[in-house]
Amino acid sequence: MADARAYAKKYYKNYNPSYPEYSQDCTNFVSQILNAGGKSKVVSNSNAKLVSDNKYWYIKSLPKGGKGRSASWTVVPDLYSHLTRKQKGYSSTSKSSIISNAKAGDVIQFKRSDSKRYTHSMWVYSKSSDNLKLSGHTDNHLERSFNAIKGYKTYRIVKM
Repeated sequence: MADARAYAKKYYKNYNPSYPEYSQDCTNFVSQILNAGGKSKVVSNSNAKLVSDNKYWYIKSLPKGGKGRSASWTVVPDLYSHLTRKQKGYSSTSKSSIISNAKAGDVIQFKRSDSKRYTHSMWVYSKSSDNLKLSGHTDNHLERSFNAIKGYKTYRIVKM
């Protein structure tokens, strides 16, 4: 947990040059934090730029240059599909229920009321009795108040 927290602190606004940056970088950053915290990559032997099979979770350098990755490294629903193969998931429309069920180190994903899928991922940096502090990219934060986030209707946790 300390390594994951240190990584989030170091790279929440100064991106790690070892990884590509995406315009919607939230899940890429959550994956980096999880990996820095000790979660092992599950790497495919493929040299494709994108592998869609969610049993894999990785980003790697390719022999002819560039990076290859699994969709689960950077795509919100694919990360959830990969992680919940072995971790428990929990969803709710109640922020207080999410707060009571989450712990530092978990992943939180967000879905807008007008969306059919979850579209944003953040990592739980810390927890108090009535709030979560979240780290994330796209809109860069180290300790964003979960209670202050607006515009979403449903939330889900991946219990790490």
